[in-house]
Amino acid sequence: MCLFLFRVAFGYSLRFGEVGGVPVSDFLGIVPVAAVALYVLLSRRAFPADLLAQVSVLLNRLEDRTKVAAKSVPIRIPYRETIRRTASAQGRHKKQTGGAGQYGDCWLRVEPLIGPDGTSDGYEFVDEVVGGRIPRSLIPAVDKGVQETMKDGIIAGYPLTGIRVAVYDGSYHSVDSNEMAFRAAARIGLRKACADADPVVLEPIEEITVTIPESYAGAVMGDISASRGRVTGMETDERGDTVVIAQAPLAELTDYSTRLRSITRGTGDFTMKPAGYEQVPYDVQAKLVERYEEGRAK
Repeated sequence: MCLFLFRVAFGYSLRFGEVGGVPVSDFLGIVPVAAVALYVLLSRRAFPADLLAQVSVLLNRLEDRTKVAAKSVPIRIPYRETIRRTASAQGRHKKQTGGAGQYGDCWLRVEPLIGPDGTSDGYEFVDEVVGGRIPRSLIPAVDKGVQETMKDGIIAGYPLTGIRVAVYDGSYHSVDSNEMAFRAAARIGLRKACADADPVVLEPIEEITVTIPESYAGAVMGDISASRGRVTGMETDERGDTVVIAQAPLAELTDYSTRLRSITRGTGDFTMKPAGYEQVPYDVQAKLVERYEEGRAK
């Protein structure tokens, strides 16, 4: 597992002998922790506060010993999009060329799909077409067009989730209607319907457990509050240290290891694990939408 993850991270296939002229033995002190760190970060499992600091040291050591530079990039936050109310819209695709054209027409209704835990989750497609308004053979094309659009999001470029889509009406042409035309019509219809369904961005929330000397409890809780977080509990462990349990957006915790080390002068420790998704504040959503639109304009 370690060797596999290291190969993913640095683009090398390790084998006995040399890697790029560098003895494999030079990598042995670096591979385990770097690979475990990568695995932890990709899987978003709980990890200790000093892990990122260890990775930074190891990457510097890697470059010093092997002249292999590892580029670090900001963590990409896995935002999601969803809708807050029901809306309907028509998706109509018509294209005429020299030969056979393309014609697809469908009416879609979208509504929030709420999971058992009360959060927006999943996808459901419902066929409510009656009277042969759309041939049975073309209904799957509508579903496919909807799912293709969901991958790209509606307002900020993040995957759409927590939505039920019903196709309930439409029309077709005996010659020009085909799967491609109805996929295109579904994409148009979904975008129009979601635009009227109060689309919002969801952000991942992490549960963090911070262990600190009691004297730093106030400063740590203040920092959590300033990070759009909320303290959900506090207790004392067997050593007499204070344990603060809180929830905060992952976007506000990417540098938490450094912040905690600074606040507690290196005496604090923490673990974190996923705690679900919540709607981002509207000012944060506005920035994400603006960044997405700027990227599309380039």
